[in-house]
Amino acid sequence: MRWAGIALAGVLAAVAMAPAAAQESRMMRMVTPAPPGGNLDNTARLLTSRLPAVTGDTWMVDNRPGGNTVIGIEAVVRAQPDGRTVLYHATAMAMIPWTHKLSFSLPDDLLPVVQVSTERYAVVVPIASAVTSLRALEEAAASREGGLNCIAAPGVSNMACEQFRARVRGRSTTIPYAGVAPALQATVAGLGDVMFCNFEAVTRMVEAGRVRIIGVSATQNLPPPYARLAVINDVWPEFVIEGFSGIFVPAATPAARVRELVRDFNRVLADPEVAKVMRDSGQEPVGGTSDDFSRVLRRASQRYGEVIQRLALGVK
Repeated sequence: MRWAGIALAGVLAAVAMAPAAAQESRMMRMVTPAPPGGNLDNTARLLTSRLPAVTGDTWMVDNRPGGNTVIGIEAVVRAQPDGRTVLYHATAMAMIPWTHKLSFSLPDDLLPVVQVSTERYAVVVPIASAVTSLRALEEAAASREGGLNCIAAPGVSNMACEQFRARVRGRSTTIPYAGVAPALQATVAGLGDVMFCNFEAVTRMVEAGRVRIIGVSATQNLPPPYARLAVINDVWPEFVIEGFSGIFVPAATPAARVRELVRDFNRVLADPEVAKVMRDSGQEPVGGTSDDFSRVLRRASQRYGEVIQRLALGVK
């Protein structure tokens, strides 16, 4: 009877532990509203490769491109608010409420969790282009019959093309693509004359001799020779070209679960190896609190909102 009692106690203990074990090993989904191969996807895969060691969970990247990133955003807005589905997105989150009619409300339906990075941007031309500077790009727009074609990915890239079009008095046409990866491939193929691209996405193409960078949004902490490039705002002071990336969850996600996510992502971003990979690709890891990220989002929304209104790019 004694052994039977011990065995029964063991069974009961195992049953009692089963839900806790299941809870400890959750399937987590990181939605990225972009195709594989772009900057969002690359960083999402970096994060999800490190998160299991911190959280004990299984993390997967779920690419949901399309609709100028709205499809991916809505997938998370409609997800269960249990903290198992997160959105990894970038600066387009600050623009979409100004430019799109939505079936949901931003920012009300999503909660900023933690800022992953600040983003740098590059002005990219095909390797065969004769353009070697930002001033030469303007001159080419003015002199070339029909002007230039500006290849645009959703978000900052598209907004930069529109600002450039205004600067050269309409002598540039914005050619939209569904994501950074296909837009960059089109630039490599010479299907356009210029692209404003997330720096992280383009460095390998530059090193392979397939495109050339003629300007950047900021040079701090960039490796040589990029640190010697022209800074966009030194040449075009009115340009707004700044960005971030970060994690969002459905607004009804419990506060305790949000705090867990803040803790876990901060641990990953503090990993020296993760920080090195991000810095080498032109991103600056950030971290911090939900409130910190909310302030960044509000500032970006105000700045880009002013641009959108000035260029009449808002919802008609």
